[in-house]
Amino acid sequence: MQAKHFLEVTPPVEKTIVESGIVLLKYWLEVSEVEQTRRLEARIEELKQKRKTQRNELRDSKASLEIYKFWQQGFREIRLDQIDSTLMELELAANRHGEQLGLSDWEIQFATERETASGTLSHKFTVYLFPPGQEKPVAFENYAGGVTQRWQLAVTAALSEILLARAGVDTDFEVLDEPTVHMSQEGIEDLIECLKTRAHELNRRIYLIDHHALPLGNFDDVITVVRSAAGVRLETSA
Repeated sequence: MQAKHFLEVTPPVEKTIVESGIVLLKYWLEVSEVEQTRRLEARIEELKQKRKTQRNELRDSKASLEIYKFWQQGFREIRLDQIDSTLMELELAANRHGEQLGLSDWEIQFATERETASGTLSHKFTVYLFPPGQEKPVAFENYAGGVTQRWQLAVTAALSEILLARAGVDTDFEVLDEPTVHMSQEGIEDLIECLKTRAHELNRRIYLIDHHALPLGNFDDVITVVRSAAGVRLETSA
């Protein structure tokens, strides 16, 4: 019982001593000094081999890291070239859709790199807007309200156009969820006129979901969700 108790209590005590920073050497008295020395020397040799192995692994890891960095930089440059090419295509399409949404005197530009104050190049996706009569660009995030909403719709339509074309997909319908948010009455009228033209030219059905009371004469059919004390019902009016 004493031996069992000793084996249960001793390991936690030894662990506490080692964790406090004390170098603890354990000698087993039932073996000779020669055997103890042999075991310690074997342990030292084992640690030396382990250190040598770890150094080799560290050297190999550093070499692998440098190779990874080389290929990462190469793929980044290739990817940026591909992105620039795609963004140029997106830029042309977005400006075309922006003009259809009543932003004919505006221009939007996309960039993946820009010059910092220190003169270096920073790789960052940036969207610039050129308001009418203004030569210097304005960051997209500086705008709000109807203008931002129109450009978001223009870029969304352009991106959808490019992705569908590259995928070889020709859809016959579109769904727009609350596209008139923050828009003025003039902006809403431009949007509806743009959607009418788009539906006719692309031969698509366009479903517009909105909380605004839009002019009913511009739609082939209108489904109104009516909520009352009796519940929710749908009303259809051509």
